Parts: sequence; C-alpha cells; structure tokens
Amino acid sequence: MGRIPKAVSNANVKLILAEERERTRIAQELHDHIGVSLAVLGIDMLRAGQPVSGSPGKVYPGIHEVYEKMQEISKRVSRLSHQLHSPALEYLGMAQAVKTECRVFSEESHIPVACSCRDIAEKLDQTVGQIILRVLREALSNAARHGGASKIDVEAAVADARFILVIRDNGSGFEFKKSLFGPGLGLFSMMERVRLIGGELQINSSPGRGTELVCRVPLS
Repeated sequence: MGRIPKAVSNANVKLILAEERERTRIAQELHDHIGVSLAVLGIDMLRAGQPVSGSPGKVYPGIHEVYEKMQEISKRVSRLSHQLHSPALEYLGMAQAVKTECRVFSEESHIPVACSCRDIAEKLDQTVGQIILRVLREALSNAARHGGASKIDVEAAVADARFILVIRDNGSGFEFKKSLFGPGLGLFSMMERVRLIGGELQINSSPGRGTELVCRVPLS
C-alpha cells in the first residue's frame, strides 16, 4: 500500500499547474482550429471530386479513399484533444465525464469497464476535475498496458464532502515501491497532481492480485 509523499517542492507544483494550462491551450487549438480546418478541407475534397454540371470531366478515382484517410486523421486529432482536455467535464459535469472516459477507453482497448457514479451533483472546479480525470485515464492505461487486465471496475461518488474515485482491475499487480521509484513518472505524476488539489491517492497492489487505486479529493 502506498500514500502520497508529503514533501514536494513548490517548483513541482508550479510545473504541474503550467502543464495543465498548456494542455488546455493545445486541446483548444486542436479542436477549434485544426479539427475544424480538417473537416472543411474534407468537404472541399468531396466537392472537388464531383464532375462539373454539364461537363463530365475527369474525376480522380481515389478521392473518396483520400477523404476517408482524412476523416481518420480528424478522429485522431479529436481523441488527442479529448485526452488533453475533457469537454464533457466543462459542458456535462463530472459524472458524465467519468462515464465518457470509461466508455472511450473500453471501446479503444476492448476491455470491459463497469462504471458507477453516485451522488455527484456538485460542480467541480475545472482544474480539479481535469486532474481527477487524468488520474482515471492513467490508471486505466496502466491496467491495460502493464497489468494486462481483462476487467476493470470504476466507482465515483461524493461522500463526506469529498470526491472519491476507486479503480480496481484484475491484472497482474505490482510492487508499489519498485514501481514508484522505477523508470517512468506515471505513479509519481498522479500523486503529485492529487496532492496539488489537497487530496490523497492510495494504491493497493501486489504481484498476481490486481490493483486498487483510491483517490479522495475534498470539495471545499
């Protein structure tokens, strides 16, 4: 079992806040400019592939294949934008944002995710919500890539003036201390972000017994 280290430098806090702001800016750029431009370009391509009225002319036979490839690029840009900054949180609330993350992950990874959200009526601060969603996204990714999980359970609820997120998987598990201080910054980065918003992150795992991650964040 592991808990968040208490001694963290102010420099790390500033870096995390700056990173969150930059993620939001890039996501908006991808969605509002690049995504829209790709959509408009795709429509123009389809129009260019139509013969001019009254004159059959020559039509490029591969125009629809090119259009489909452009659509795929547009979808990738949309997914990247969503990973950087969840629009569901801003427009639909935290409960729907959690459900959306689980659904998208399940569709892309083909791993069933049972998602339950209870008593989430409060509107969370955007930065707090985005950090919680980033923890959820990282935990789901770790369960698939490193844990080899075939089933994941996600529970989100509000109790005792705290937002509580629990993620359980049936994967291979790991030794917490070795993973925390080993290669990569996944676990440490999650802990830093949760600590930044006054919360705590508890991770229960051992080899062969899956992983349980519990995130508790005060709403005040």
